[in-house]
Amino acid sequence: MLKKFWVLASLVLSLSQASAQDFWQPSNGPYGGGASAFTFNTNGEVFAASYGVFHSTDNGDTWTKASSGITALYVYGLAINSSGFVFAGSDGGVFRSTDNGSSWIAVNSGLTNLFVLSLAVNPNGYIFAGTYRGGIFRSSDNGDTWIHVGLQNYTPTDIVANSSGHLFVGVDGGVFLSTDNGASWVLRDSGLTYTDVIAVAINSNGHIFAGTRSGRIFRSTDNGESWTMLSFGSFASVYSIAINSTGHVFAGTFGDGIYRSTDNGDSWAKASSGLAGYIASVGANLNGYLFAGAYGGIFRSTDNGGLWVKINTGLTATDTWALAINSSGHIFAATYGDAAFRSTDNGVTWTPCNVGIIVYSLTVAPNGVIWAGEAGRISKSTNNGATWTGVTILDRPAYSLAVNTNGHVFAGTYGAGIFRSTDSGASWVRIGLTGSVVYGIAFNSNGDIFAAANNGRLFRSTDNGVSWIQSQITDTTANVYSVTVDLNDHIFVGTGTGIYRSTDNGVTWAQKNNGLTKTVVLPLVINFKEEIYAGTYGGGVFRSTDNGESWTEINSGLTNFYVRALAISPDGHLFAGTYGGSVFRSSQPFSCAAALGDLNCNGDLTATDVVLMLNCVFLGNGNCDLGIADVNCSGNLTPADAVLELNAVFLGSSFPC
Repeated sequence: MLKKFWVLASLVLSLSQASAQDFWQPSNGPYGGGASAFTFNTNGEVFAASYGVFHSTDNGDTWTKASSGITALYVYGLAINSSGFVFAGSDGGVFRSTDNGSSWIAVNSGLTNLFVLSLAVNPNGYIFAGTYRGGIFRSSDNGDTWIHVGLQNYTPTDIVANSSGHLFVGVDGGVFLSTDNGASWVLRDSGLTYTDVIAVAINSNGHIFAGTRSGRIFRSTDNGESWTMLSFGSFASVYSIAINSTGHVFAGTFGDGIYRSTDNGDSWAKASSGLAGYIASVGANLNGYLFAGAYGGIFRSTDNGGLWVKINTGLTATDTWALAINSSGHIFAATYGDAAFRSTDNGVTWTPCNVGIIVYSLTVAPNGVIWAGEAGRISKSTNNGATWTGVTILDRPAYSLAVNTNGHVFAGTYGAGIFRSTDSGASWVRIGLTGSVVYGIAFNSNGDIFAAANNGRLFRSTDNGVSWIQSQITDTTANVYSVTVDLNDHIFVGTGTGIYRSTDNGVTWAQKNNGLTKTVVLPLVINFKEEIYAGTYGGGVFRSTDNGESWTEINSGLTNFYVRALAISPDGHLFAGTYGGSVFRSSQPFSCAAALGDLNCNGDLTATDVVLMLNCVFLGNGNCDLGIADVNCSGNLTPADAVLELNAVFLGSSFPC
């Protein structure tokens, strides 16, 4: 027995020296997500602003997330100074990296507005930050401290500096100029007949280009004294302007791709082959490569805009709105702007499904048909997502989808109520709730339909949607984002103020927030053991094993706490789709129907199970389900369980129960 004790002690020691197994691990995608801004260092390396910062050392062939220390959700602007320090402007202020993006620290002292949309560094080394409705802040000490320098109540969407250090700032109102490092500002709008300026760029001759939200481009050749409207050829909003080393000008539009001028803006031609139409940013590095952030991810052109190629490897920034899993364990992910993806290997690899650009909802019917909700269109696939057919029902997004046991399909929309198809999607009929935003649909064992809606409302139909009864969720006027029903027909809803439960078919409700640290609850799922999982906005994922009475945070390994979708695979893995962080998967199939002691759910007792048991007993981390890990059947996990597991694996002993 003493020998066994020392074996156990040595295993505990080695485990304590290693990192505990995290609940979550990132899946390998889906790749995509786009970029709101680019910046480049003197080596030609690329930094892309997105949900965090991504870094590429090979001209975009591969991307690495370089956001350690960035606590904000989204990064809007980037800048690099002469020392190679990288600055990121975000919805959480300004972050600085002195090691090429490997780590970041917040540098917000004096920055009284933390919603930073634009950044620039002038030749004098001053850093300027444009904030949402808060004007311009300046730092003269690499971001350590900031002072406000003007344009209060304006939103500077773009800031550029010329070789003399003069600053040009685009705002809704025109272009402002400062020649004294922001101490004073002058509006330069002579000839600027459209003043909703959102993009500014300067070429090597000092000529300034301004793009507007109303789809015009202007040029100034006299430091902003006067402007001339150019014959652009498009009326789509100009979100970004970039100029390459040869002086060619590229304008990225929202809805009409990229336009190129090779004669200083006198004439323009479309240069969008291979691109989606919605362009958020354009940039050019010193190697002559062009980069565009668009729907579908990041694109690159090596031939001056003639052809664009998607370069998303490693870009885990997709906005995952929905997840669905079929009986074979194939996972489908709906994304905003990056279409839908499928994984047949538990998230190791993902391939695009040829459906839509923006997919809001997904569901898999009992017969295996996959349904996808788009902007006014409902599509279906009968061949595992290889091809899709669909019908336009209304020019509104289909936010939710569900299929009942009769094969009837229900689609909840944004503001247009619920539609139903009883003929496998050939035709659709609106069945009520007009004016409501329907975020989720679920059924109980009697076939009653429950629709989660805006303004704290849940609707119930007992006649297949012919009529509806409204149930106002107690103590909330916040949106009801999700609804799910357990095996006992208890109803759970996720709302903007937490989780509510009804045990009487929605007649009365009780709030169940004990243990929740964030109460904007989006998805809810229940596994076959009646464990409930809740995804929150900013708080990650929580689990309840007692019918919602209490909740425990399960976020180890989860690097994005903004969870939009949850799904459980047939083998028991939990998947989480995030805002801008792609998809995560539970490290172990925590709901697997495994034998006693088989903590890794592989059907056998091995040394791995011993390590996992030690994780559970001494670190409280891993597949710690009492039905699997409580091998001495005491009702708790204790060191005795670890000893019994050790004996069973190495000595062949049996468990006492």
